[in-house]
Parts: sequence; C-alpha cells; structure tokens
Amino acid sequence: MNFILLLVRIFALQLFFCQVFRILFILISPARIELELIFGSLWSGLKFDLGISMLVLFLLAVVQWILSYFSSRIKEIVFSAFFFLLILIQSFASIGDVILYKYWDSIFSVRAYPYLMNFSEMTKNVSTFNLIFILFYIGLIGLIFFYGKKMIGLSVDVGTNWYIRVLIILGLIPAAFLSLRGGFREIPRNQSDGFFCDNRTYNIASINSTWNFFNVLIENEKFLDQNPYRKLSDKLVLARIHEIQKLGVTNEVDMFSFSSDPNIVLITMEGVSAEVFKLHNKEVSYMPFLESLMDSSYYFTKAYSVGSRTEQGLGALLSGSLATPFNSLTDNVSILSDLPSIVSSMNNRKYYTQFVFGGNVEFANMRAYFNELNYDTVIDIMQFDSKLRKQSLGVPDEYLVDELITKFEKAKSPFFLHTLTLSTHEPFDVPALKTYSSE
Repeated sequence: MNFILLLVRIFALQLFFCQVFRILFILISPARIELELIFGSLWSGLKFDLGISMLVLFLLAVVQWILSYFSSRIKEIVFSAFFFLLILIQSFASIGDVILYKYWDSIFSVRAYPYLMNFSEMTKNVSTFNLIFILFYIGLIGLIFFYGKKMIGLSVDVGTNWYIRVLIILGLIPAAFLSLRGGFREIPRNQSDGFFCDNRTYNIASINSTWNFFNVLIENEKFLDQNPYRKLSDKLVLARIHEIQKLGVTNEVDMFSFSSDPNIVLITMEGVSAEVFKLHNKEVSYMPFLESLMDSSYYFTKAYSVGSRTEQGLGALLSGSLATPFNSLTDNVSILSDLPSIVSSMNNRKYYTQFVFGGNVEFANMRAYFNELNYDTVIDIMQFDSKLRKQSLGVPDEYLVDELITKFEKAKSPFFLHTLTLSTHEPFDVPALKTYSSE
C-alpha cells in the first residue's frame, strides 16, 4: 500500500469518527429524532470535520514518516496508538459537549473553562451515572476504532519514496490551514456556519466538538487567565453602583398605541453617526431627506451608542443587550437561545418576520443570532444575483431597496420587515458614487 492510499484510508476513518460523534450527540440529546435533520446535520458538519480531519492527517503523516526508520512491529503499535490517542482526544471533546448540553443546554464555552482548569472541582461534579457513561462512550469508540482499522486494512508499511512523502506532508500544511479557516473567504469559519435549520439541537450538533473547543480557547485567549472587566477597586465599584442605583421617579410613556397590528419596516443604517445631521454638527445636513423626517417622527436626541461594532448595535436594538468591551453578544452561540428580542415579540403577535441584508450574515456569528431570534426568513448576499454584488462587502443599497420594495409588496400582513444597509459602511465603495457640495 503506497503512502497516498494510506492517507486516504486514514482520512476516511477520521471523517467516519467525526460523524459517529455527531450521531451519538444527537441520539443522547433530548431532541426528537428526525431522519432528515440528522442527514442535514451530518452534511452541514462536514465543513468543520474537514479541517480537524486534515489536521489529524498531517500529524499522522509526520508520525508515519518518522516511524519509517523503525522496525515494522514497532511502527504498527506506535502508529495505531498515536492514531487512537487523537481519536480519544476528540472523544473527550465530544463527551464534554454531550454532558454540558444535557445540564447547561450549551456546548463548551468560556463559561465552562474555569471548571476545565480546576480538575478537582470538576471531578466533584461528575456523578456516578456520568462516570459510567464516559467509560461506556470511550469503550464504544475503542471498539469502533479497532474494527474500523481492521476493516480498512490500515498498514504503515509503504514503499513510496521519501521525497514524495515530504512533498505530500508539506502540501498538507496549507490544506489543513485552509480547511480549518474555511477556505479563501473573507470571514473565517465560525460557529454560525453550523446553523442550517430551525432546530437548535441539530444546529449545535453540526459544530465539531474538537474544532469548537480550540476555537473557544483561541478566540478568548486574551482574557482566560484574568477577568478583563475588572478595572476598578472593589471599594470604588461599590461606590459607583450606589450612585447608579439611587431611586428615581418612574415615568411610563405610551409612545405607540395601535388598534390593530400595523405592518412595520425597521431600517438600521450601518455606520451613520448623529454628526451627519445639522442638528448636531451645527453646520450642514449631509442627509437632508433623512433629517427632514424628524419633524414627523420620534427622535431621541440623547441616545448613545452601546458599542462600536455592527453585531453589538443589533444585539442592543433587538435584544436590549449592553455591549461588553472584549467580546460581542454573538460570540457565544450557547446563550443565544435564552435572549429576549423584538422579533420574538413580533412572532408572538403572529407577525411574519424577515431580515434583509446585502452583505454576509455569517459575519460575527450573526446568522446564528438571527436563527435563534426566529426570523421567519433571513436574506443576505447569497440570495442576490451575483451581478449585483458591486461592493467589496456585498450589494449596494440601491439594489437592497429594490429587493425591499418587492418583499414589501408580496409580504403577508402583518409583517415585520427589518433591513440593514451596507453602502454606509467603509470602504464606501459605492458604484458611480456622487459627491455633493455642502453649498
């Protein structure tokens, strides 16, 4: 068996185990078994599995090359042991997610990190049932590995020339990196890529546990060892809290009163500052038409930004969430299902809800956020004709407005139509952009 055939068989067995972990997660979870969603989760999860499998393939290829200088018997034992160790590491990541999802309704996240670092505390919280489950799980994986390895005839004795093996190993480095990253796309792979349906359990199952474990550690590395929000002394914090919590006078204002359920169009504009209005800059209005609407609208002159990023603003607008300095609401998909939102309120009132955006909703895990908010439909750059993608970030607003008018005319009442503009986001590369004089 030559070196390439060996790698193909390793890759196939590794991918098989990724799917075994996913199926076990689904079977053990409380979700109702739906065959169509199982296949959907297996297919959706492949993009995560490919990255982990390519990394495993690279490590085993290097080990095989090193072991080629040893006797056949030692090679077989060491290679099989190392392969099983890699499978075992993935098994523990999968076991962790199964148990966390059962008790916390989430997979591994920063919240679980302190327990991982405190082994004695973690063992105190492992019940006898969970211990038996872990032993059974590992035993099952061991049996599958033994028979799987035997079935495909995995042998490390290859006759391929050493320089060919070196070239293949070198080629596996960029292949593994691109697979983990998600290819050449602008936005690296994130948890949001696993959300393919309305069933949260099957979406979570799509996310490879090993990939998620290391992704959480890498994404949050800068504040794992210390509390990033601790900026003041305890004494000063208590004084500030006392100031904030002084009793005030409540003033209930009924801003909107409807006898029926009106259609609602919510337009959120990317990157538009109050400084574009003459009301604030005292010189000129850069958006005169928009500013003219103030006379017939509610305008909040003392509203302040909650953050500096799009996903922070959307989280505040839709879920009433305050932004945090080091991460965003959408960074942790495990908590998204617990969030309140305007969208949920609209759904409860039997509104048809839709989000339309000319960019990519994969950015910053926004697809996962919108999915958990239960928008009936989410439309982004992928649903627009490729000829309309004339900006580096997606579709210019003029085409977005055309799409909105179409949706507006066809939508069933009552509807809540939410859109996010794109042309007002840097680099402002709007086709045929005209510059107007302030005179």
